[in-house]
Amino acid sequence: MARNTPRCFMWRSVWVERRSAIPGVEMVGIVDKAEYRAACVAIAPIRRGGVTKIKVIEALTMGVPCVCTSHAANDFDVLTSLTVTDDAVLFGERCMNLPMDAAQRADLARAGFNEIADHFAPDDFARGVEGLLHSISSLQTCPLFR
Repeated sequence: MARNTPRCFMWRSVWVERRSAIPGVEMVGIVDKAEYRAACVAIAPIRRGGVTKIKVIEALTMGVPCVCTSHAANDFDVLTSLTVTDDAVLFGERCMNLPMDAAQRADLARAGFNEIADHFAPDDFARGVEGLLHSISSLQTCPLFR
């Protein structure tokens, strides 16, 4: 690492190196389509923040079932195909068992893909943005926007 590398990037580098040393764990960095296609399950052990929650949607879009925490699933109430738990032991068990059950994996992958198509389609997103823009434009009469 360069001497002037921001501390957060140094911490992430150490975190990745430590996890990469665990037998059977491969830290791949940016996940591309080929890696999703090779995966049998995605995990989202997210406890705070929000940026990486999009990875839940991304995994389901690629047809990969997802085991996640309630925080990761928080904004996705319509996604009933998610395997959600905050209990560390159950989370680990589900991460270990789901790859072994091809039928359940296929059912969850199919259901998740269909839920994404039903609730997160580009047309639905466009309608949501249009509604938001109409709401914002009506605020221009508010004294705060003069």
